[in-house]
Amino acid sequence: MELPPQLQEDPVLIPWGNLFLQIIAKEIPQSELPEGKEEREAYPWSKAKKWALANLNRLFSRYISNRLLSKW
Repeated sequence: MELPPQLQEDPVLIPWGNLFLQIIAKEIPQSELPEGKEEREAYPWSKAKKWALANLNRLFSRYISNRLLSKW
């Protein structure tokens, strides 16, 4: 499966990657995090970080790694 041509352009793809990296790097104060493991997993910021990591990994493994390999 290929990315649509519009999403293959660096001016479109790079901001998405940067957004995911910003979400992953966002520090959440310990005082805001729930105590229990299950509550922490259900916490919106935890979910956002989880999905940002999954999306970034998916983008890299499916599309970007192939682009990098083809340049070598």
